Amino acid sequence: MGTTHALNFEITKPQQNIVYLNEYMSGIGVSAVGITGKCKKDNCNYWVYIGNKRIPVSEETNLVGKGLYNSGSFALVANKKDVYVLNYKGRKTYITRQPLLGCLALSSSIIRVSNTGSPICLTSEKLYTNTKTLELPIGAVDPTIGTSYAGEWIAAYVGEDYNVYVGDTKGFNKLDVGLHSLSDLKDVVRIFPINKSQSLLSVYVYTNKRNKSLMLYQLTDFNNDKDRKVIGLPIINTIETDAGLNPSVYTTKDKKIVVSTKSLTSELQYLIDSSYFNTPEFFSNPHYEKDWVELLVGAGIRHTTWSVDQSVKAPGEGRVSIAKTKYTLDRVGIDTFKAEVEKRAEISFSESRPYEFTERGDRIGWVKGIDNKHHLTVFIENGRILDIPNKSLKTGMKKIAEIHQGDFRLTANQNLIIAGVAQEDKASIEKIARESGLIDDNVSNQRKSSMACVAFPTCPLAMAEAERYLPKLVDDVETILSKNGLAGESIILRVTGCPNGCGRAMLAEIGLVGKGPGKYNMYLGSNLGGTRIPKLYKENLNEQEILTEIDSLTARWAAKRNQDEAFGDFAIRSGIVSEVKISVRDFYDD
Repeated sequence: MGTTHALNFEITKPQQNIVYLNEYMSGIGVSAVGITGKCKKDNCNYWVYIGNKRIPVSEETNLVGKGLYNSGSFALVANKKDVYVLNYKGRKTYITRQPLLGCLALSSSIIRVSNTGSPICLTSEKLYTNTKTLELPIGAVDPTIGTSYAGEWIAAYVGEDYNVYVGDTKGFNKLDVGLHSLSDLKDVVRIFPINKSQSLLSVYVYTNKRNKSLMLYQLTDFNNDKDRKVIGLPIINTIETDAGLNPSVYTTKDKKIVVSTKSLTSELQYLIDSSYFNTPEFFSNPHYEKDWVELLVGAGIRHTTWSVDQSVKAPGEGRVSIAKTKYTLDRVGIDTFKAEVEKRAEISFSESRPYEFTERGDRIGWVKGIDNKHHLTVFIENGRILDIPNKSLKTGMKKIAEIHQGDFRLTANQNLIIAGVAQEDKASIEKIARESGLIDDNVSNQRKSSMACVAFPTCPLAMAEAERYLPKLVDDVETILSKNGLAGESIILRVTGCPNGCGRAMLAEIGLVGKGPGKYNMYLGSNLGGTRIPKLYKENLNEQEILTEIDSLTARWAAKRNQDEAFGDFAIRSGIVSEVKISVRDFYDD
């Protein structure tokens, strides 16, 4: 269990052993749902399992959603032809309502299955079921659907007006929980239905960087304007950490309430009795005003999983799209924001210069920073710092660590930066790095441009080799490139052991996604800047077929490419695959 510090208020001591809802349901006999497969040589079989029941499916079948209940669980699955619900007896119910099918096809949709076997699908604009489409009263930023093992479901979301909305197909009502324009709006709300009239809502409320709370609300008859009852109960309040993010809540069969938070700095779970709502305890925090301006430097921990383009709608008539830094800049202006950063950081910005991203990856070798310190980026194949034949990487790193006065930084490309090296230490560190093989001038550009996830034997989700397959694959690709007159050229190559994609095959010029032992889907067409996702080229290729395809493709590239044209750009221009411009539309089309 993680720990947290500087809690200003805590309703009770946290649990020593954390049990999340899925684990709890398994313990009380609720059937789990998933997809599994087994291969013998080139022959693979796949099944959807619901408890101990296994239902054969085709290899392109995906699990879209599920519903886990005491009375029997459900799996919502889709293949290239059909979308259907499987019950615990294996009976299929096909989904044919077009609006619902459209919602189920969106990767951003929140999908569950009710205890009657009906899909429930929530987007940022509408709620869909087998019989009804309901337009949300206001756009959703963080939608969620809560189901209980007893058989109930209810939806909730953070609205573009910073209120929380709760409801079902009968309609939604709003609750003001104190969110505002600078609050975290993603991963802050979860809901659990106790019965048809009562639900529990857990909410993380960022007031300012020194006042953050995890609140629990008991909602009774919430969609009944006459009899509605809302009781708020503070679980924790913190001044320094981000404890409270990613909340969750459920009740046990003996009516205990379990509230959890899993953030960057802590993992906490509290077991409380419903009687707490009778005499709710409150806390005092002197920091109650929202931040005047949010800076990207300085004190205050914020949620770090916001994407760059994440946005919400501003309240008011204009309803323009805004995002965390964007709406701060819009509110105070660029000059004010810039002046405040310069004042607090004690720096002066020079005039901005035009730029564009033309490549990605790490700058292997030495670079000098603006502080006159030197930084050495070393290539680490697959990120494994080990002593291997002809290279004592681990021993070399130990020797460097014994004399280095700066930092060690891991990169997103599995390499390592020995950062903050003083001029007088540079020669000695380079000497150790060369002697141990951390610096190797013979590493090819292709190897530097290749990456894989860990896959077998470490990852339980792996369906095919990745890390152990990549070095030999790169050897073969280098041979092919040389044969086709492309020695010294490189292709961004990624191998990932399963569709979860930790090897980032969806940002590769050639991406291989494991489908089964020795079998991969091949994707083509990303670009050097990493701003375009590739498209499926061929399915279920074995290792020899992969090399045959790469040989044929790179031969065409060598013969017909434009000057300095990258492989991914050539694959699009020559029509080998079509360009993915809008992912939800173009990624899956034939």
